[in-house]
Amino acid sequence: MTAEDTGIEAGVAGAVATEGPRAKLGLALILGGVALNMLLLSAISPVLSTIAPHFGTGSGAALKAQSIITFSGLGIILGGLVAVWLADRIGPRRLLLLALGVYGVTGSSGLLLDAAVPLLAVRVLQGMSSAWIAASTFAMIGSRFGGPTRGRLLGYQGSFVALAGFVTTLVSGWLAENIGWRAPFGLYLVAFAWLA
Repeated sequence: MTAEDTGIEAGVAGAVATEGPRAKLGLALILGGVALNMLLLSAISPVLSTIAPHFGTGSGAALKAQSIITFSGLGIILGGLVAVWLADRIGPRRLLLLALGVYGVTGSSGLLLDAAVPLLAVRVLQGMSSAWIAASTFAMIGSRFGGPTRGRLLGYQGSFVALAGFVTTLVSGWLAENIGWRAPFGLYLVAFAWLA
């Protein structure tokens, strides 16, 4: 397989492996990592009504549960603002590794946290790491691939995002119904699979 076959730009082709299991695994990481952005919302959205009673009764409890989604969006905004700065300082690859670690720890902390304030705080951090995952994977695709291949890979990323949203919505609903409201937070542990 040549650089032209893969769409890798000639200037980068020597530095990027185009064949072998490691190269395929790296490509799967770049393509599938952005699906964690959808997981950020789709794992928790279906179970907000199940989470709300944990925080009490009435509109205050419902607001706290809904804020779990809102605060992750705030984190995405903040993370996006610093993603380029971080990528310039540590590089896209290290940013991705950092983001996956932060995402896994903060996301799965819902398995243990009881109070609303700490849970909302870690959702902000998880949203930030989600923005870093997106920025770093886009940067890696942009720097390693050119021409039509770049467009195809970005399209594949979109497909992974849609698939992740569909699957995790179903899985999180089943987990909450059969195990409890905390169980969907365990889905965020999948970020550690990308680090392995």
